[in-house]
This record gives sequence, structure tokens and C-alpha cells, in this order.
Amino acid sequence: MNAFLNALPVLANSLADTLGVKVRLNAGAARTDGNTIYLPGINGQDKKSRRLALGYVAHEGSHCRHTDFKLIPRQALKKMILNILEDIRIENAIVQVYPGTKIFLAEMCEELVENGFWSASQPDASSANLMQTFMLYRLRADVLEQKAFFGLADDAEARLRESIPAGMCTKLEALMFQIESCKSTQDALDLASAIITMMEEEAEKEKEQEKQKDQDDQDANQPQPQPSDEDSDDDSQDGSGQGGSSDDDSDSDDDSQDDSGQGDSSDDGAGKKASDVIQSILNAGDEEAIMSTDEAIKEAMGDLDAVDYDEPSNMIPFKNWNHQEVAPDGINIEAEKNRVAAVTNALAVRVQSLMQAQSRKVKRSSMSGMKLNVQNLHRARIDGQIFQKNHEGVKVDTAMAILVDRSDSMSDLNRIQLAMDAVLSTTLAFDRPGIKQAVFAFPAFIHADGQSNTVLKSWDARPASAVPIYKNVGTAGCTPLAQALMGAGIDLFHRKEARKVMLVVTDGDPDSIQQSQWVIDLLRKSGVQVLAVGIMSDAKTVFGQQWAENINDIHQLPKAMIGMLENIMLKRAA
Repeated sequence: MNAFLNALPVLANSLADTLGVKVRLNAGAARTDGNTIYLPGINGQDKKSRRLALGYVAHEGSHCRHTDFKLIPRQALKKMILNILEDIRIENAIVQVYPGTKIFLAEMCEELVENGFWSASQPDASSANLMQTFMLYRLRADVLEQKAFFGLADDAEARLRESIPAGMCTKLEALMFQIESCKSTQDALDLASAIITMMEEEAEKEKEQEKQKDQDDQDANQPQPQPSDEDSDDDSQDGSGQGGSSDDDSDSDDDSQDDSGQGDSSDDGAGKKASDVIQSILNAGDEEAIMSTDEAIKEAMGDLDAVDYDEPSNMIPFKNWNHQEVAPDGINIEAEKNRVAAVTNALAVRVQSLMQAQSRKVKRSSMSGMKLNVQNLHRARIDGQIFQKNHEGVKVDTAMAILVDRSDSMSDLNRIQLAMDAVLSTTLAFDRPGIKQAVFAFPAFIHADGQSNTVLKSWDARPASAVPIYKNVGTAGCTPLAQALMGAGIDLFHRKEARKVMLVVTDGDPDSIQQSQWVIDLLRKSGVQVLAVGIMSDAKTVFGQQWAENINDIHQLPKAMIGMLENIMLKRAA
């Protein structure tokens, strides 16, 4: 089973709010029951298959977390509008929590557009179809920033403005963007109802205007009383020099134009009154619904070349089991801290400097602002930068998961001792406000289910409390780095801190480099900054030149750590 298939449960379990939501592979047609996401056999080597599967897991995982399916209405138009609004709301919501899903959803949409599941409206599309298409494409383009819809949205808007009254189109656009502030399915349903109410009001307004226009036309066609000879002479004098009846002709031409902004591009718009066009949308049935996101993905995945496996598989990554408490008998915690104090202090000083640099406000000159910088008045004729603006620093707000390799190879040259010293120094140096840390080790064999991660230090524990545990960490087993990364990654995904960092301490020799690199890339796309410290070995091959440093001695740790952290800590969190 390749790394791609192993990674799907990571997304499902991290996107869903409870661990009750699972992914089952080779389980027939793509679908979900709110508890399990079912996928067909997926060819993990195929780019299209990967994109569709990851996007589907992200989309359906968000539905499982955010959508109240009991609120789906029966009335056709309201259901059509709600489906569009709710898809936008739940995708926007999941991106706020897990920024990496933005890439998965965008790539899924690219595949659907490229393969014709979403395209420009047909020439004979109904006004109801045009309205739905416009809402879907414009909201995906502007709210979700999915580039695949940029051109489609402009085309859909032009088509819609040819079909319905301009006033209704403007009000529709203003209303539908309120989905950005909706917090629940009920909010989205209320917004759908508000859009329908607006349409009903617009239909009534158009009817009144049409009725008034018909009355005016009738009045204009009534025969006028014949003037007397004297009145006729006066009228001829009044009309001289004014171009005769050209003004009246011009007014007549203007009146003949449809002021609704409605064209005749759609089948129910041609030759119809504006009120009738709006009413045709209000009367739309289920057969006029455009293809929903769920339908498009399911149909696209149904077209994939299936890959059969022996049986459906959950492929759950390593679980994180708390380590059994170790009594500090015979272990002098202060002595252990003092043993690495020089390294800890050197690292702490550099960390403190880095934190201050990233959180410090910076004053910069600007061409606009509220505060005048009198020292820059001489620049008024040069570049106009005579105002002063304060630029906020980057908030520390960071969750750091440290993952320690305790495989058999770490016993060589006592690498495990160097690794645990590095962990102790790092946790002590980073023990400061705005930073939360947890320490995991793998592989562990403390549960009947097989291998797992063991939690050496929980997020809320103080670093010193884990010293007895660190002293008792031994070595055993192989190096299932991919599974361990996924297990720790799930825990890290659930943290609320803005920045998420995964620091791996390893000898750099995983069971599968390909699987490990795939999961590392997946974590990075999901907003996790993955770094590594190679213990007497090269970790750069697996983790990348910029994101890994190697140490042969504990005193090399401060320089190695700061070198990597400077690449990420001064950047704003995803």
C-alpha cells in the first residue's frame, strides 16, 4: 500500500472533529454517511486520482464537521441555493482551521474544470441554471480564491446580466457574499431564504413597473382632442425652431428599450417580461439544478481506473499513547539539567533574540497615514514618504511537536543519548510564553494493536517533568517514519496555535524514503513546518537542504536549531 493511501486517513481524522470519521478504501463508489468516507480503489501514482481523492476527503470531511444535514430543504430552488452556499461555507471554514486544505480543494477543482464537469453555460441555459452557475463560480473564485473559476466566473456573470434584471443581479451579488459571515448551516439556510425573498420582491416590483408602462402606453395611444384653429396656430408657432417632433421620437425610442438589463440569451428569457423571467427562476424544479460539488467529484472518481486491493482498509496511522510514568528514583533532575545547561543557555539566548526580533514593532515611512514624521518632511518633493506607520511583528503563537527516532540504528555510537540530550535542551530553551511543546518517540510497542508513537511529554507538561522518562528511552525496531509522522501530525493538526512546527530527531534512515517524503510534503502543504536534526547522520536527503541540520555533538545544537528556525519563525504563520 503506497504512502498516498496511508495519508488519506490522516486528512479524514484531522478534518473531522471526532475520531469516529474514518476513510475506507476499495469500498465502491465515493460516498459518505457522515461517519465514514468511502473511496474506490485509488491509483496513488496517478496525479488526477490523488487530486480528486484528497479534495474529496477535504470536502466531505468538512461536511461531516460543519453541515447539519437535517436542515436540507425540500423546496427545489431553496435546496439549489443552499447547496451552493453551504459548499462555499464549509470549505472556507475548513481552510481557516487547516490552511493546507486550500491546496487540496483548489487542485480538485482544477481537475473538475479541466475534465469538463464545470464549464461555461450552454447557449440555451435557463435563467435558473445561469443564476446557479454564476453563484457557484463567482463565490469559488472570489471567496475561496480558486483560480480555475476566474475566467468562468466572468463569463457566467455576463451571461446572467443578459438574462435577468440588472437590479436583481446586483442585489443577488450583494446577498450571496454574506456567506462569508455565516457560521452554521442554519445561517446559510436563512441566507438562501433571504435571496428567494429578494427575488419575490423584485418580481413584484417588475410587475408594477410593467403594469405602469402598459398604462402609459395605453394613454399615449388614446386619440387626442382636435385643437381649434387658434390653438393650432399657437401650437405651430411653439413648435417652430425645435426640430419638430424629434424629441418625442427620441423618447419613444428610449421607452421601447427594455430597462431591465435583460437580454434574450436564455430559453426562458427570450421575449419574456422581466417579472416572468424572475418567476421562472422561482418556479424552477429539481431538473434545473446544476451539478453539485458532490456529484461532480463522485462522477469524476467513477471515471478513474480502479485499483483493486484485497480488502477495504482503514490504514490508520500510528496512535499516540501516553508513556507510562517513570519514578525519578536515582535520577537527579537538576543534575541532568545542569549537564546540558551550557547548550540550553546558548540556545535560550538565541531563541530569546529571535522571539524579540519577530515580535518587535517596526516604524516605517509611508506616503499615507495619520501620523506625520517631521524628520521626513524634506522627502515631500522626493518620494512623498512623510508619514510614519507602525508595522506589527509576527506573533510567537507556536505549537512544536518533537518526534524522536528510537529505532535499533539509534543505538549505534549511543546516538539515542545525543538525541535525548538535544530534546531536553530544546524543550528547556523553548519553554516560554507563546510556545507549546510535546515530545513523541517511535516506534513504541506498548499496545496490543502493534506499533505506535509514545508521548514522552504532553503539551501542558513542564520540560523538567519528563527528564526521568528521557533517561529511560531505549532503542528497538525499525524506522517507520511515515506512519509516525502521520500520527504526530494528527495531534499537531488539532492544536489551535497559528504556527505548527514538527521537529524530527533521527539518524536519517527511514524504512521508506519515498513514503516519508510524501508525508513530509503532505504535512508542509497542510501548514506544518517540518524540520529535522540528523544525529551523527545526514537528514538533509529526506527532509531537504533548507529544513535539516546534522550534529555530531550536543554543542552543535544551538547553531543548527537557530539556522533552521530563522527560515520559518520570521515568516507569518499560514
